[in-house]
Formats: sequence, C-alpha cells, structure tokens
Amino acid sequence: MSSQDGFFSVRTVMLSGMVVVGTGMGFMLYQQRLLAQSQDKLMLEVQKLRRNIAKLEKNLKKVKQASPTESDFDEIFVDASESTLPILRSEEQKSAGENLTISPSLKSVLDQIDEQLKESELDKLRSANETLKHLTQSEPDRAEVYWRLAKSFFLLASDDLLINPSNDGSDNQKGLMKKAFEAAQKAVNLDNECGEAYKWLAIIRGSITQYLPMQEQIKSAYDIKEDIMASLRYNPKDSLSFHMLGRWCFSVYSLSWLERRIAATLFASPPVATLEEAMDSFLKAEELSPKESLDNCLYLAKCYLFKKDYNQVVYWLREGLKINGSSRDDLKSIEEMKTLLAQYESYATQ
Repeated sequence: MSSQDGFFSVRTVMLSGMVVVGTGMGFMLYQQRLLAQSQDKLMLEVQKLRRNIAKLEKNLKKVKQASPTESDFDEIFVDASESTLPILRSEEQKSAGENLTISPSLKSVLDQIDEQLKESELDKLRSANETLKHLTQSEPDRAEVYWRLAKSFFLLASDDLLINPSNDGSDNQKGLMKKAFEAAQKAVNLDNECGEAYKWLAIIRGSITQYLPMQEQIKSAYDIKEDIMASLRYNPKDSLSFHMLGRWCFSVYSLSWLERRIAATLFASPPVATLEEAMDSFLKAEELSPKESLDNCLYLAKCYLFKKDYNQVVYWLREGLKINGSSRDDLKSIEEMKTLLAQYESYATQ
C-alpha cells in the first residue's frame, strides 16, 4: 500500500488547507491481516474444543455415577442448534455489532459471508452482497448485517476500480460507494456501540469525499476522525483503526504553513495534530499486529524522518521490506521504501 492508495488510504488531498481522506483499492491492508487472524481463530477453536472435551468427560462421569435413564442422557447432550441462545455481550461482539441474542442459523450465514468477503473474489463478493441485501429484509434491525453490507458495497466498488482503473469516479463506483455509505450509517444508527460499523463508516466516508463539493470535503475530515475515535472506543484492539488515526494525524501535522493559514480562514478551530500523536497510533497498530502492514512501517519511517532519527528511519524501512506484498498498492509502497532507504541508509550510524 502507499500514501496514494489503500484500505484507508489517505489520498492526502490538501483542499483549502484540510486533509481529505481519499479512496484507493480498499481491501489490501485488510488482506495482509487475514493469515494472522486465521491462525488466531484456529488457536481459539482448539482451546474451545479442549474445554468442551473436558466438560464432556465431566458429564460422562456424572452419567456413570447416577446410572441415568435414556431421557437423562439426552438432556445432558441436548442439541443447542434448535434454540436461540442468550449471549453476554463481549468487547469483540460490541465491535462486530452483535445483539444480545443471535440464532445459530444467522451466525452461520454471517460466518459464511465473512469468508466470502475475505476471499474478495468478484463472484463471491456479489453473492455475499445479494445475501446481505436479503438479510436486511428478514433482519432489518441488526447492525451486524448492515456493516457487512456496507463493506460488501465498498469492496465491489474497489473491485470495479481495480478492473477499470481508467474509470476512477465512474457512475457505477459512485453508486456503489453511496450505497456503502448509507448502509454504514444505518449500522451506526442501529447500534451506536458497534466498532466495526464506525470503522467502515470512516473508511467509506473517506472514499466518497472525492465526489463531494469542496466545503463538504473539508467538513468530512472532521467527521472521519470522529468515526475513527468511535471505532477505537468500542474496539480498542483494532490495529487498522489505529493506523487510520495515525494517517489522519500525520496528514494534519504535515500541512504546510500556507495550508494552515487557509484552513484558519475557513474554520474557527482548524484541525490540530502532533507528530507524537501520529507515531503513538502507528506504534500501537504495530503492537497489535506486528510486522503485518507495509504502510504502517512506511509511515513510521516517515515519522522518524521528521525527527531526523535516521537509525529508526532505516530500521522501519528494512522491516517493511521484509513483508511480502504483491498488490499494485503494495508494490508502490515497496518502491517508495526502497527509494527512501537508498536516500537515508548512509545517514544511519548502525
């Protein structure tokens, strides 16, 4: 990924002294995190399986001791798939927008949709999108349906841009982005504690700013930060949201003197951010998902470049170049890192 394109990328257009978050391919950074997430999920499933085996063994001992009847035995191994189970709302569920109760059948459908969205193949994206549109009719009050619908529209628009790069800003892309934005807003309205809904609202809001009049573009920069902060409030362990916040802070900090003066004439309180705030966000993203994002390493290097800490500049550029990347955005970031490394490697003292 690069500063021009990417999952949250900030085509950092400096309009009237403000940072406007722009569009990009959309899902590249997300894909970089899938392998690590899948491994974590597998470990959780293994732990869950071990707990269930231990519980089963304990129940079998009780059965032997009590010499149960056939009905008693059936009661122990009751099939939970026939009922809707009450669930205590964990932080992870808050992030995903899951309500207090969710049927196993709906959960199964949503899990299947998540897999289709991860693979990001056009046919599967379209299938997921159609399924989600039907779900909005049968499950009209569930934020977890609407933020996934928003995500699917966004990925379809990104896919259209990937296939037809010369048609950037086409009516089809605009239409898909508009639907994505409406679905994300609906998700937030349904559940104002849903971290995923706010995250996708921030991503999509950033992407549609390029289609808006200038005044609305400028206002959107404030709204984007509010969305990011809300995402982190309800999902404080999301590395992508921290990366997004870092990009926002870095862009504001990087405004030129002239751009700041222009912004000051338009707003009583123009946006303010420090380099330390940007660095803290990038470092937190790295802590949560170490050595997974080319862009995060690149922007950490850029932060240290402002501080003239060339040892750290070179360190993060080298770390970034160790990460595999094959997308168009990845290749742009890799080229930028190689250029910076060639320029500043001799400045490092170790």
